[in-house]
Amino acid sequence: MRQLNEIFKKAKDGQRLSDDDLRALLYQVRPGSEEYYHLLYLARRLTFEANGGLAEVHGQIGINVAPCPMDCGFCSFGKGSGVFKENKEIGLEAAVDLALRMEADGANAIYLMITADFPMDRFFEYAYAVKKALKPETPLVANIKDFTDQEAMALKEAGFVGVYHTVRLREGLDTGIAVKRRIETIEAAKDAGLILTYCVEPLGPEHTPEDIVAAAKVGRQYGAVFSGAMRRIPIAGSRLYEKGTITEMELSLVVAAIGLYMGTPFNCTHEPNMPSLMAGANIVWAETASNPRDTRENTEEGRGLSVRDCQRLLQEAGLRPLCPDYSLQSQNKNEDSPKRRIRSRSKLFNI
Repeated sequence: MRQLNEIFKKAKDGQRLSDDDLRALLYQVRPGSEEYYHLLYLARRLTFEANGGLAEVHGQIGINVAPCPMDCGFCSFGKGSGVFKENKEIGLEAAVDLALRMEADGANAIYLMITADFPMDRFFEYAYAVKKALKPETPLVANIKDFTDQEAMALKEAGFVGVYHTVRLREGLDTGIAVKRRIETIEAAKDAGLILTYCVEPLGPEHTPEDIVAAAKVGRQYGAVFSGAMRRIPIAGSRLYEKGTITEMELSLVVAAIGLYMGTPFNCTHEPNMPSLMAGANIVWAETASNPRDTRENTEEGRGLSVRDCQRLLQEAGLRPLCPDYSLQSQNKNEDSPKRRIRSRSKLFNI
């Protein structure tokens, strides 16, 4: 108990938590305990005070579905799951329409997602079409397969400000991708000047505190602007289906602990859920078209929440969704004239 109190004090004082501190939180705190609620309070206080209660909704568009050869054991795209039996893509016009709708509804950033076997040249056709249609201040983020140094530079040139990329739990065992390859991609993104967004995922009942610490450590080591946690959604037919999932309460404990460990003004959770918003999460995703946690080609008919659904959830959690026309003050307090104010849809990407 004394160790937990010492860790809580470090977090409250703004000190950097160690790997051992995160490990202790995950081993010792139990959902529903007094320590659990204190952990949630501290994690929420960190992000709430850092942003004045602001939160962001990022919109993701799934470009395609396919029986993916990487065959990750938790994914509806995995060829072994048998969910999707042929390659299908939504088309350039549909992608642009979906991006514009999400932008109009108030999304603070737009993510484009593809499967691991989708051709990169075709992906860039989507990227340029969507970027041209969006307002200049709308951040574009890539959630794609592993890529090379040259492809990282091409992403930057195409107008992407960042990537979502992570070393997933039991990477190389439950997935068809080596940890080394994931790290190489993260390094390529960083070298190209792309912002790294990260998450510990997909969390299931079998994952230990050691697994979680190892994954979270990568995000902090490579300067991710946030890292929370996402729970695994069981996909019937997938290899991990029988292992089940964790509760939102259990997820919120991990979200809070990782939030304190990262010490960043932003923390994420997925899928959007109230307990994790009470645990300091202030980034959530709306989803449209394909979704690796859904068995429908259009997740809006299934698990995916809309931008406005997410905004309402943030408000219910006592947070303030960042309005698209929000003005961020110049970093120089003496430069507060209108001409020196930064116009952005996102405080996180601040472009």
